[in-house]
Formats: sequence, C-alpha cells, structure tokens
Amino acid sequence: MPVSAVRPAATRASGFTLVELMITLSLLAILLAVGVPSLADWIRNSRIRTAANNVQDALRTAQNEALGRSRPMVFMFTNSAPTTAPASVSAASGGKFWAVYQLPVGGSAESAQLIGTGNFSGAADGVAITGPAEVCFSSLGRVTGAAASSGLGSTCQAPTGTPPLQSFAITLTGANRPLRVTVGLSGQVRMCDPARNITSSPDGCYS
Repeated sequence: MPVSAVRPAATRASGFTLVELMITLSLLAILLAVGVPSLADWIRNSRIRTAANNVQDALRTAQNEALGRSRPMVFMFTNSAPTTAPASVSAASGGKFWAVYQLPVGGSAESAQLIGTGNFSGAADGVAITGPAEVCFSSLGRVTGAAASSGLGSTCQAPTGTPPLQSFAITLTGANRPLRVTVGLSGQVRMCDPARNITSSPDGCYS
C-alpha cells in the first residue's frame, strides 16, 4: 500500500505587518507629543527645587553655626568665588555663589572667617534668586539688621511684614512651580509654595 505524503502545517511568517507598524508609530508619536512637554516642565521645576534646597540648607548652616559657636554669622550671595580673604568678597543679590562667614565681634580686631560656600552651577544653573544680598544672624541665631558699617554684613536688614520675614523668590523662565525660601525673625528657615497660602496648605507661603 502506497504511503500517502503528509503535508506540513502552514506557518505564519514572523514580524509586523505594515498596518501594525503604522499603528505602533502613530501611538508612539501621540505619547511623545503628550510626554515631552511634561518632562520639560519636570526638569525646569526640578532645577528650581535644587536651587531652593541649596539656599535653604545654606541659611540653616548660618543659623546653626551662629547658635553652636555663639558668634554672629552672615549668609551672602556673591558673583565671585568666596575666599578666606573677606575684604575681596562683595555681596551681590542673586549672585552665582553663596557663602557663610563668621563675623568678628563688635570692637574686636579679628577678621571674618569663612565657614562654608557653594554655587548654583549644574542642576540649578540658570535659576533666578531674588532677595536680599545678605542675611545676618546674631549669636542667639536671630535675624538682625546691619552687623557692620561696611564690608560683610553691612547690607543686612531686619525682617519685615507680618510675620516678620526675609524672603527669597526662586524662579526659572518656562517653569510653572516657583518656590520661595523665607527666614523668620527667630531664624526659622522654611521653603514654601507661593501659589498656596499657609492658612489652607502646610507648604503654602504667607501672603
């Protein structure tokens, strides 16, 4: 008896059809159109938060050092890299660098001492910081007015408003979530969202 030939089962070629590929590309284009603006906003807002954290941490360093050493301190912005020679450093509102100096006690012949410094390059580059050029802390950690007639600490001002605050606005062109860093009369440093009010939101700012 002749053996009948067995026909192999039909198999489907692997891969995508032209229709499937077009649908996939269309969905990808839609997702990119929706996601790219959101990602750009997130990056800009992240740069604002990085800068605000830098300012907040530096102010807290100044206040903590004032309390720990029982010596007056000044937090300042400057456009030149801070050095241990305080006479070469000039305060500049919104400068590219920040520094914390221990100020000499009134009437003494000692010089200011550099405690810490940092800059706003990298993740926080391009962020605008609007506020006072200097903030002075007394040996009790409270915010004070001018600590000297010239040089470091000469442009410090006592907090104003209700409650009394020194305030720094942190912004970036194109970002939609600006932040603010405030320093109260007692030296309390706080980051807040200016789009919210503290009366209704814990992370809001005073109006």
